[in-house]
Amino acid sequence: MAATDPLAQLTDGAAVWSADERARLAVTGADARAFLHRLSTNHVGDLAAGQGRLNALVTDKGRVVDLVHHLDRGDAGVLLVGSAGRGPTLLAWLDRFLFSEKVELADGSEHGSCAEVAGARAPDVAERIVSGAGALAPWAFVERGGRLLVRGFDRVDAKGTRVSSYLLVDLERTGVVEALVAAGAARLEPDDAEALRVAAGVPGDTGELTDAFNPLELALHDAVHWAKGCYIGQEVIARLDSYAKVGRKLVGLVLDDAARAHLTPGAPVRVDGALVGVVTSVSPRHNGALPSALAAIAVGAQGAVEVQAAERTFASEAVARSAAQAPHS
Repeated sequence: MAATDPLAQLTDGAAVWSADERARLAVTGADARAFLHRLSTNHVGDLAAGQGRLNALVTDKGRVVDLVHHLDRGDAGVLLVGSAGRGPTLLAWLDRFLFSEKVELADGSEHGSCAEVAGARAPDVAERIVSGAGALAPWAFVERGGRLLVRGFDRVDAKGTRVSSYLLVDLERTGVVEALVAAGAARLEPDDAEALRVAAGVPGDTGELTDAFNPLELALHDAVHWAKGCYIGQEVIARLDSYAKVGRKLVGLVLDDAARAHLTPGAPVRVDGALVGVVTSVSPRHNGALPSALAAIAVGAQGAVEVQAAERTFASEAVARSAAQAPHS
């Protein structure tokens, strides 16, 4: 792969890209934690100050409203960091369930700054900005000097090796990308960042984190707590799991660059000639032997995989996503 390939930059370095468009909602008030707990797929009611978890908010049919980093800031309340452009949607969805609770919602997505940094050296780079980066487990966070550093979805380098990724949020000040560049990270353009997301199989805000899917189809098992009590959509998700009714799974598609260049989301995916699913995301760049597209296909589909684009048929290979999370009790 070319030295300028964003995947290659992760092998022995760190790369940073802007995430300013990600939703950032503050939830405060005496009832904030109890309110969020009854809406969440994960168990967030027992979080102490300074603890975080991956969490999904779903409809009463178990479909994704958004996937959020749920960060308990103690006396400052809870910060939800969601998908790009979802601030107003999240605010309106949460507000629907507010009655007499002492809860205040504030969309801070237009303030401050946000960035993601990934790579073999990402822990060292992040440590120069917020101490404690190297000790963070997935979904945990640390807050120092008005900046929050969150351990996010791992990415993969050009060899397919998993590397750490972090989300850096400053609720007041701009310039977190520049701070990470000064700390040693290489700046990436949006297309490069999207290529990294697809290669690792991280669900995206336009193709996968929508009401077309439930969290189990996306293998977001870290966001679901099976011993938790009732929440919006809980009955549907529990039934899907208990009766093995999850019918689709998100996979990576390895294909040549000619196929990638013609492919668009929504393109049919066939196995041995039978329609089994659709493409959900396409990388702006070719990722070599790693996935250059993501697709939702039928569970159990096996055989020769083909995708259709521009009235042509291209051979492909469906592979497990690095970002897929294993089921757990």
